[in-house]
Amino acid sequence: TRTVSLTAGLVTKAPVQNIKRILTATGTVGYLTFNTFGSRPAERAIVDAIQQLIDEGGVDDLVLDLRYNGGGYVTIAAQLGYMIAGSWSKDHVFMKQTYNDKKLLNNRTVKFRSTSAGFLASFPPGQSLPTLNLGQNTRPDAGSVYILSTNGTASASEAVFNGLRGVDVNVFLIGTKTYGKPFGSLPDENCGLTFSLISFEYQNAKGFADFAIGFKPSNDKGVGVSVPGCLVEDDLSKDLGDENEALLAAALQHRLNGACPAVAVASAAEPLIGADTAGAFNIDAPTKPAGFLPGAIMREEDLQEQSDNAR
Repeated sequence: TRTVSLTAGLVTKAPVQNIKRILTATGTVGYLTFNTFGSRPAERAIVDAIQQLIDEGGVDDLVLDLRYNGGGYVTIAAQLGYMIAGSWSKDHVFMKQTYNDKKLLNNRTVKFRSTSAGFLASFPPGQSLPTLNLGQNTRPDAGSVYILSTNGTASASEAVFNGLRGVDVNVFLIGTKTYGKPFGSLPDENCGLTFSLISFEYQNAKGFADFAIGFKPSNDKGVGVSVPGCLVEDDLSKDLGDENEALLAAALQHRLNGACPAVAVASAAEPLIGADTAGAFNIDAPTKPAGFLPGAIMREEDLQEQSDNAR
């Protein structure tokens, strides 16, 4: 038994944290924690983070920590995809939003976005975005992206992973299986209430959207769409960005020699049902943690362009 005194205080959320460059014998690795696509300040915050990595000398590879990022604006996701991939990507498909046969006119294509959207007055629309220029895997000097994930990695976070894979950027998943949410919604007003019901599916440039059971690292024997990477349980013993923290350490090790750490714990003790390849068959998604609700992807009107942003 213990007695504690608590004092209420003002807490300011920071969408992007722990921006750093890690110098290794085989090149420079960028790292940043990105906690949400779902706030308007997130646009400027992630742009400033990428610019900081460039100003400090650039990176050869990137570790993008999305382990607690439940999603948000697709516009910011498309911007981040561009800032990772390079200027060549701006005319490529980031996402295709597909509706049912009653809403076919709503179908649209989202390109990798090379300019600001103007979510904040201090960062007006139309500004050119910086890029790390990690390139496609067909380029001899192409870099790699290591996305750190948990079951809290959802929606727009998964869209970045799926979108980069759609244009052949080297992407690896380090952590545990993602949430599994290739869907979005349009907010509808009714009698003073706003309802956001699932209304579209989103695909990457290769037409892939079949990850409602989540993406999983390739050495995870549970359910999920198997992708290159390493199964590593979330490490709560160290600060995010600490090079000895389990997920970041695994990413650095995999980058060095392609090896994964030994798997000590099975991923959520999920049944072995063989859903290792996209589109093998349809199954129900595994039960989500009680009380967990990832950020939705929703479309919101873009006041500058009178087009649609997504969330």
